[in-house]
Amino acid sequence: MRVSGWRAGGALCIEEMISAGSMTQNKLAYQYYQKGIDYWNSNYDEVLALNMFSKAIEQDPTFAAAYAEKAIMHAYAYNYKRSDNWLDHDRMASDDIKMAERLDSENIEIKVAQAIYYYYIDHNYEQGISILNELKGYAPNMARLYAFVGFMKLRQ
Repeated sequence: MRVSGWRAGGALCIEEMISAGSMTQNKLAYQYYQKGIDYWNSNYDEVLALNMFSKAIEQDPTFAAAYAEKAIMHAYAYNYKRSDNWLDHDRMASDDIKMAERLDSENIEIKVAQAIYYYYIDHNYEQGISILNELKGYAPNMARLYAFVGFMKLRQ
């Protein structure tokens, strides 16, 4: 299992990410990806984040981590943003996860997206917890794993 974008001392810079081959070779795609992460982490704005992840994918259609994050935004929108087209978000999340898996089945972000899909859309908390607990062995410092295990346990 590969954890994209991390090393023992913290996050990798874009040049380290590209040279390690762990994300994308396209700097613009990576910048859009980072903007999507920032929009989500700073404002919980899934619309802007979705837009940035989509732009990252336009720049690099093989960018599996961007598909994974886009899937998470669709799952969030399906669960919390019950607008006119909210029902489409479950299908779009599933499609993005499938594409990410085809591109890079060993990338931990894709497994995280699957677990979050189980949380927001399928409500299969046992399966989500199982995936996240397994990933803790590969990424023990990834806070998202622990947060979503806690969220899922609250729903059981």
